[in-house]
Amino acid sequence: MTESGNPRQSDAWLPTEEVARLLGWSRWTIQRRLGEFEVRSALGRGGSSGKRYEIALSSLPEPIRARYLNGGRDPEPKPIRTVNLAEYKDRLGDQVIGEALQRERTVKIAMSTGREGKAALAAQAGISLATLYRWISEYEEGGFIAMLPNLPDRPGHGARTLTEEARKFILGHALQELQPPIQWVYEQYIKEAQERGWPIASRATVFRFVASQPKPLMVMGREGEEAYKHKCMPKCRRTYDDLAVNEWWVGDHHEFDFPVSYGGRIIRPSLTAWMDLRSRVIVGWCINLQPSSETICMAFRHGVLAKPGVPFSGLPACAYMDNGNDYKSHRLNDLDGVFSMLDIEVHHCKSYYPEAKAIERFFGTVKERFSRFQPGFLGGNPKERPACNNDARIKEMDAKGELVTLPEVVESFGKWLSTDYHVRIHSELHMPPLQAYETTKKAREDMPDARALDVLLMKTDRAAVYPQGIRRFNHVFWADELANHVGRELVIRFDPNRIGELLVFEGRQYLCTATCNELLSMNATEEQLAKHCRMQRAEIRRIRKEIEGYRRGLEDIVAVAQDAGATALCGPVVDKGSKVTRLTGLERAGRSRLPIDIAPARARKGRDMADELIMAYAERAIRRAEANKH
Repeated sequence: MTESGNPRQSDAWLPTEEVARLLGWSRWTIQRRLGEFEVRSALGRGGSSGKRYEIALSSLPEPIRARYLNGGRDPEPKPIRTVNLAEYKDRLGDQVIGEALQRERTVKIAMSTGREGKAALAAQAGISLATLYRWISEYEEGGFIAMLPNLPDRPGHGARTLTEEARKFILGHALQELQPPIQWVYEQYIKEAQERGWPIASRATVFRFVASQPKPLMVMGREGEEAYKHKCMPKCRRTYDDLAVNEWWVGDHHEFDFPVSYGGRIIRPSLTAWMDLRSRVIVGWCINLQPSSETICMAFRHGVLAKPGVPFSGLPACAYMDNGNDYKSHRLNDLDGVFSMLDIEVHHCKSYYPEAKAIERFFGTVKERFSRFQPGFLGGNPKERPACNNDARIKEMDAKGELVTLPEVVESFGKWLSTDYHVRIHSELHMPPLQAYETTKKAREDMPDARALDVLLMKTDRAAVYPQGIRRFNHVFWADELANHVGRELVIRFDPNRIGELLVFEGRQYLCTATCNELLSMNATEEQLAKHCRMQRAEIRRIRKEIEGYRRGLEDIVAVAQDAGATALCGPVVDKGSKVTRLTGLERAGRSRLPIDIAPARARKGRDMADELIMAYAERAIRRAEANKH
């Protein structure tokens, strides 16, 4: 209570004597320094005409005001406020920091002026004089930090009714991988608050409190550790400027986001690609129905061999691949596998981390700059799918022949690479990928023989040699060289598109080519054998003519492949040698085969096995029949 009996209030006016007592000043000092306070005239004691003054409590320093309002006792010290300026910038922006600095400048000027100067500053800043006095008191107590506004989730602001226990309770229920609705969390909070006697906050306060939590905390709690690693975990960026061309190739699959008409069906084809990390060029690619180790090998072959119109060719020093089973297959990674035989170092990225492979960014470019403009674009997810391209519309387009075919995709994708992607300035390279490839030194200059590479890319297996031959594909394969290896297990290589022959190896040493010997009757006469030989010679001539067709341009390659019903297609290659030949030990085996590209070869079923390769057996049967006659 004051001397007049009125309750102590923050807007009170105090006699100069009481102010002097509060400040510990003498009567003469308070009279001399009246200009530092907000002052008003008052009547003398007992209604006398003597001149007296009163001083506004709000103009006194904060500690003095607090002591007066607390009945002459010093109030309990307030907790020191600490802030994180980075958090302020992240949540409220740089503008808040600038406003706090302007407040600090205004307060410093006000502290060195009298009441009239303070009033002018308050008017200039657009605030009341009382607000300016409050700023001065807060600055004297807390410095620059006191000039910053409270964050929305700090006690004393929007969430002041949430006690520490209530906060922990709310977050404990909200941060679950079941991802409960915040409304349910609020209902549980109300029940707990009523039982424990907590002050009950509004629904909006609880919702704001949960929404104000850091994103990493919310993702980890509600979506799990894997989601946190993908979305919020700090990551580093790699630089490829110190690499050479063909030093690192990265390979992966990508499903196109548009439909293709194929054999009376509507399918979504896939792309298997190899990218050179230094230049970002797509050195080799293969478009297929279903990605597998076979399509990986086809794309790899396309990348190694020379191609018309572009300089992309040669072997990589390292291969960086997906962690899928097809990229970890024995065909690629065994001691006798493709990469080991070609002296290529293999690295697999971490499982389920697509951001670890730079080629994923290229696949995004494929979607936005190529797939989006194909008929019937479907998008990468339901949200990206145009409303006009529903299932009924896609079927209607297929019936009218408006959807593209697999060979047309091969042609248009190859043209898009050469006229758009490879010549467009890359955002990180600051030059086109083609220019980066041509102006950077290659890591390797050696090149394998094309036929030997075909053999190396075949599927590999081990097979026992029986007295009748090697059993595979429900048939028996034989070559005279196998006679001395009956009862042993040998290595075989075969092309899934040409399963009429098996290349047989003893370790890495080429032994022979075994062909299927079940296609002729055991009781065949000499005339039957001769007729069969004529037919086989005609077939060989036809196949050779077909092979010559494969040497033509891309349009003819696509046309031939379409007639053959191919399920995987690559761009064209050029059978051009290199100054430095990479020896694989398979050159002799490669020369033993017909020079046919594996990419556009016709896929055949087991019972329709490569009749052209039975010619040698038929001729041997004729010679044996003639020898028996004599």
